[in-house]
Amino acid sequence: DQLSQSIQSGEYGQLALGLGVIQLCTAFEMFFDSVASFHGVNVSSADSFDVTHHSIGGTDKLGNKTLMQIRRLHLSLGVNSPMNSDEVLIKLASIIEARNCFTHAGGLVKKLKAKERLWAYRIPSTVGQPLKLNDNHLDDFLHYMAINTLSFVNNLP
Repeated sequence: DQLSQSIQSGEYGQLALGLGVIQLCTAFEMFFDSVASFHGVNVSSADSFDVTHHSIGGTDKLGNKTLMQIRRLHLSLGVNSPMNSDEVLIKLASIIEARNCFTHAGGLVKKLKAKERLWAYRIPSTVGQPLKLNDNHLDDFLHYMAINTLSFVNNLP
């Protein structure tokens, strides 16, 4: 009965979407950890970088390890792919922010910075409220990450 109520209320679907986003981001991070390790690319907090954030105006500093690896790999290897553009990195940061809400904040959008990062992928949210994804977000995230990762891989020297 509890499971049936959870399914009918949409709570179960949100749980499944959250778990899917967590797994997708984990696989994405593991892939870039492997590529960075293979190419001897290391990053630290000093490698954080600014990106132009048109949807909120101004710039945003990205300090996620995987995003720093992506930027550093492009620079170190001379790779030219769309994945290194500010727009793509901001949208990847948005997907990672969704994962962070699920894993580090109990599913809540706790800070204005999280709300702003989520909005880069046009995910509406309210600070202090649970993050709610629509049914197609996981599929969108998967395709966005995959198409940009494939472009990166196809442009490796």
